[in-house]
Amino acid sequence: MRGPSSLCLGVILLFHASSLASPYGSLSLSLSLSDLHSHFPNVNLIGESDLKGGEGNIWPGWVQINGASSAHVRASLMTEHTIYNCIGTVVAKWICTPDFVKMHVNSNDSNINISIASASLQPFTKEQWRMNQQNKINSERKRAVTVHVSDGHGDKLQGAEIMAKQVSKDFPFGSAIAKTILGNVPYQNWFVERFNAVVFENELKWEATEPKPGQINYTTSDQMLEFVRANQIVARGHNIFWEDPKYIPKWVRNLTGLELQSAVSSRIESLMRKYKEEFIHWDVSNEMLHYDLYEQRLGPNATLHFFETVHEADPLVTLFMNEFNVVETCSDENSTVDVYIERMRELKEGGVKMDGIGLEGHFTVPNLALTRAVLDKLATLGLPIWLTEVDVSSKLDQETQVSNSPTLGLALLFTFLMQGSVEKRMVAFAHIKISQYVSSITALPRVAIYLEEVLREGFSHPSIHGIMMWTALHPNGCYQMCLTDNDFNNLPAGNVVDKLLKEWQTGPEQGQTDEHGAYSFYGFLGEYQVTVTYGNRSVNSTFSLCKSDETRHFNIQL
Repeated sequence: MRGPSSLCLGVILLFHASSLASPYGSLSLSLSLSDLHSHFPNVNLIGESDLKGGEGNIWPGWVQINGASSAHVRASLMTEHTIYNCIGTVVAKWICTPDFVKMHVNSNDSNINISIASASLQPFTKEQWRMNQQNKINSERKRAVTVHVSDGHGDKLQGAEIMAKQVSKDFPFGSAIAKTILGNVPYQNWFVERFNAVVFENELKWEATEPKPGQINYTTSDQMLEFVRANQIVARGHNIFWEDPKYIPKWVRNLTGLELQSAVSSRIESLMRKYKEEFIHWDVSNEMLHYDLYEQRLGPNATLHFFETVHEADPLVTLFMNEFNVVETCSDENSTVDVYIERMRELKEGGVKMDGIGLEGHFTVPNLALTRAVLDKLATLGLPIWLTEVDVSSKLDQETQVSNSPTLGLALLFTFLMQGSVEKRMVAFAHIKISQYVSSITALPRVAIYLEEVLREGFSHPSIHGIMMWTALHPNGCYQMCLTDNDFNNLPAGNVVDKLLKEWQTGPEQGQTDEHGAYSFYGFLGEYQVTVTYGNRSVNSTFSLCKSDETRHFNIQL
């Protein structure tokens, strides 16, 4: 339903010129707008632009839409040789009236008027993006620590030898595993040397635990959980229900009404009774933005009932939505960031206890700027975000190998600042520092390059609380991407993971106390062992580095 309302929103478009067809002189950015029921008219925003290879560009401005009560906005980009149909999307619903000069642009839809204000095209460098990531890592994943050394009388000791070693990490970083890890000692050793978090690929899904009605079997998942416990690894529960009919047990698909309700209730009761307090998370209803079989057959509150029942059975576990094509692309209208947020709010308003945001992360060519924009917007909900199934399509390397030129590929950001006054939002524009990083290791296959980009972007984002890769190893390979071959020799993607794991761990820290009897360093969050030696005396101790802006002070007496 159309009305006389006025919608306005801030827009940022971010792209890297080195990925565009050469020459770069002709560039067209456009917004496509519609209300929720009509097609997208195309609106040209930028014509000829002077772009330089190797630089990124940011296009900020304000867009005002008149003549629609709400509008779905999509941005696209066109060079002389290539059209990128979707570089960002949002649903605009808020009403506001900006009081600054506007540049009016016509739309093919006569029912919608569009105004643009404060538009400009500003370059940025790939090094700035990388620096921005590293600054966030230093501030969010590390903490300052000062070790104080004194004797039994409290006198500070100068020149004491300090050796500090990180023995565990706070940040959960892991991978999916399958039953193929059972009894496979080389696989188990390879895994435990690297990861502190795990998720079972298929072994907890309904099809695996109850292939026929009443024939419940948790033998395999029990054995996998023994491996998890033995190695002090945290595990995510995946999943209780999967909305995609292809992955629902055939016997369940044939049920309706009370029989289906009884089956789903039994599924929850059995799983929660068996594994209460064993898993840190549960993906309750997997991919429910794309599929809704249970709601079709049990009514619109079926998912709400799932979450309520699981929470009652295991009130300490964190419950997650888990969805694909939220951070990977903006072309899937079923799972845009706005759709995800709206669904979460609906469940919350219905009384659902849900405290986690699950983003699968099955990438082809990652759009890092879009990924950051989506994460920034989801972060406003104040909930922990996990990348739950990260991989990169191996088809990329089957098609072609990366060239020697440092090309990241198109990275575009289309994000909207829709909170606070117009003045506050314009101030926000003035303080945005956006840059882009391109891997310098161009000899690697693209899968490895893109994986590193995704993992760096995730680890550097303050709202990401954990990263899981979807790389369970089978005799015939992995779902999309493997880290190792069947002899546990690292593939290029595995080498990237090892490089980052080493980079994101505090190496052995050595030094001497100063005249104040103190030694300071910055360390990644986690557990540490420290050895202090002074003369012929030595003492060992441990301490923790938890998230805080304050320096951690640790005292040792000799």
